[in-house]
Amino acid sequence: MWLNSTAQNALRAVLYIAQHAADGPVRVDDVAAALRCPRNYLSKTLYAPSWWKNSSARPRWPTCSSKTPDPAPSERPRLTIERRIRMLPPRNPHEEPVERPPLGQRLFDNVFLLLALGMLIMLVLYTGWGVWELVVMPQATLP
Repeated sequence: MWLNSTAQNALRAVLYIAQHAADGPVRVDDVAAALRCPRNYLSKTLYAPSWWKNSSARPRWPTCSSKTPDPAPSERPRLTIERRIRMLPPRNPHEEPVERPPLGQRLFDNVFLLLALGMLIMLVLYTGWGVWELVVMPQATLP
């Protein structure tokens, strides 16, 4: 079954909380650091809907606790490209670098280049053939 990244992160967070629940309350910062995802994103993902709060049928999962509340949207720092890159998971150092395909394969994979090249070859060959036929045609005699 395919799950989107939010659902996968939520499941990973719940598993992390279940594994570390015996140590006491689990902080959102700890879960976010372990999963390498932004803290605000994780807290919104794990937020229990308000209708669950009074329901007796809801599961009793360990809760995430946090030291400081989220800052107001105007006080939050803007994510720059450098900060977003730092949030990405690190590359595997044992992973082999991806090779570029050879030039011939890249040319033949480009459908529009093949179309333009075919049109150009037809235009040049047929035009050249027609001009050659006009040049070598003998002069007609009048009756």
